[in-house]
Amino acid sequence: HVNCSLSLQGNNFTFIGISILAEALINDTMLETLYLGNNHLTDESIRCLAEVLVNRNRRLTTLVLQKNHITDRGVQDLAQMLEE
Repeated sequence: HVNCSLSLQGNNFTFIGISILAEALINDTMLETLYLGNNHLTDESIRCLAEVLVNRNRRLTTLVLQKNHITDRGVQDLAQMLEE
């Protein structure tokens, strides 16, 4: 078993970029770790990504989001989606 990871740190993602990434992850069955630190992710970006990860991608176990523009509200939304 190999841990499949993808590092996209410091890429200055916009909402459109995250939307494209989220679409690409819909059918992914291998990714376990996703590094998205040092981007410009917002609460809206996190909601978009979380919807895909929670509903479609059951393999991802680690999501790194440090140094973004995510507020307490975005973290709360992500946590709620993960509980469902």
